[in-house]
Amino acid sequence: MEIINEIDTYAFLWFNALHHPFFDSWIYLISAKWVWVPMYIAILTACIRQWGFKKQLFLIIAMFVVALILTDTSCGSLVRNLIERPRPTNDESGISHLVHTVNQYTGGSFGFPSCHASNSFMLATLCTLLFRFKPLSFFLFGWAILHSYSRIYLGVHYPGDILAGGLLGPLIALGIFRLFNRYSDLQTDKPYLHLNAIIYTEIAIIIGLFIFAKFASAKLLATAMECL
Repeated sequence: MEIINEIDTYAFLWFNALHHPFFDSWIYLISAKWVWVPMYIAILTACIRQWGFKKQLFLIIAMFVVALILTDTSCGSLVRNLIERPRPTNDESGISHLVHTVNQYTGGSFGFPSCHASNSFMLATLCTLLFRFKPLSFFLFGWAILHSYSRIYLGVHYPGDILAGGLLGPLIALGIFRLFNRYSDLQTDKPYLHLNAIIYTEIAIIIGLFIFAKFASAKLLATAMECL
């Protein structure tokens, strides 16, 4: 375990050192949860278009909600309080003086596993199982990787935290999907409509944040970062 922890620490310091003033702002925005709400709405819209306001739609919504509660609770409350691994920014980590942070953001006390990684990979896995549309799966898992990497860049998670969350999220998603699909067939041979809209929304958010980080005034950018 000591060797694994040392490797994890060295890997974190290497990745965390890859910084640039412009990317500090962009990655900070990427890491925010609320900026991705339009993509979540696009996913919901695709489900409504497919099922209408029928039983399957409400089961799908319940499936996503239950999976989110389980991933967020297991990461944020259960496992973290059991393992109690300090975040890199925590003084108890022993490397806090070496960590590059952004906007003085340091996160909480403990960081194993990463809730960002668990939640994002859970969402990507559930959408893959439900929609069965390869282009969407490719973009959603790419988003999950970017979203998770942002936590290393910001200095609040080790790669091991990300890996653990990235494994836990899909496992919970797979179990919840099988449970819900057992009592009501959520998969259909009829292709889902407007799935490309989810991809376009994701791309638009990433590009929009890139443009905002590049051209927004320092005061406006600082305000946005504080709000998110």
